[in-house]
Amino acid sequence: ERVTRFAFPVIASTRDGSRALAVRSPERFAYAWDTTAALLFRVSDDSAADLSIGRAPLPEHVMLQDLASAGRLAVAGDRAFFAPFIRDEVVAFGANGDTLWVASRGLPQSTREPRFEVNGGKVVIDFHPVNLGVALGPDGLLYVLSTPGFTTLKSRLDAFDPVTGALLRSVELETALPTVAVDATGRVYLLDDARLLTGIAPGERQEFPPIALGTSTGDSVTSRALRGRVVLVNLWASWCKPCREEMPSLDSLRRELKGDAFAFVGINADASPADARAFLRDVAIEMPFALAGPGATRMFHAPGLPHTVLLDRDGRIVQAWVGYGGPQQIGAIRAAARLELQRAAATAPLHNHH
Repeated sequence: ERVTRFAFPVIASTRDGSRALAVRSPERFAYAWDTTAALLFRVSDDSAADLSIGRAPLPEHVMLQDLASAGRLAVAGDRAFFAPFIRDEVVAFGANGDTLWVASRGLPQSTREPRFEVNGGKVVIDFHPVNLGVALGPDGLLYVLSTPGFTTLKSRLDAFDPVTGALLRSVELETALPTVAVDATGRVYLLDDARLLTGIAPGERQEFPPIALGTSTGDSVTSRALRGRVVLVNLWASWCKPCREEMPSLDSLRRELKGDAFAFVGINADASPADARAFLRDVAIEMPFALAGPGATRMFHAPGLPHTVLLDRDGRIVQAWVGYGGPQQIGAIRAAARLELQRAAATAPLHNHH
């Protein structure tokens, strides 16, 4: 608890759990005056007081410091590797906060200075995601997942020497949200996460937070009423650009799977239901939606929008998708939903019909 000084922290730790480090989350931002001074991340261990490491950038638009300083973190022994969310950098820090090396890849979408802008009469933030994840592989190399340019449909995987910061190899992946594994020899595997998750026993699945919301039609939707059906939950908002790109395909899938055994629940995160209705008119879609308001992401533990979750008949999470990965992702959602519907049908109790 001592290291969670940021509004939305991401925690990383050494393998033995003796040191914990916290950075600002790249998936949730606090648009507020930063009260943590200029520290980039914090270190806690069993013996010493909290140690502040690094210097956080302070943008001209100071309420965007959370975004400007957010990133991913990996820890190996007394070293910490930080990959900023919106900048083309990977930085290695020593135990006392010394900068050991800084690497970059010449990516065009790096944002040095995030800013509030007015676009189409609405306030937007000018930035593009860069680093999506960082981890130490069993082969001893540092792996960084990023966007390869101004796109959210592909990704890029780079392998760095953790001692020197040298970029050793790189590959572009044809999916924005890959599931990647590396073995001890450095061989990289791109895995099908939907197939991996089907191996999880239903009884070990995590329960989805309870749903009890009013809807745009004046009705209500509850977890209790949804029990017994396979449910696809989608959290969205009118201000979310990927939501706009995703919604038509998701609506087609909703109508394709429609039936007694399936339910679709759209949960809106707008402050005003009028904005949500205008959004649906713009994309020519007619469907009811649940009203959760700006607290939706916190309420349903969503790391970002859009957030799509497939639930089994008992309200447990089969699989979840963050962001919109294009037609490939819709295909994965369709396949996972059909597989779960088949499993539900195969395990449904038999009834006598008279």
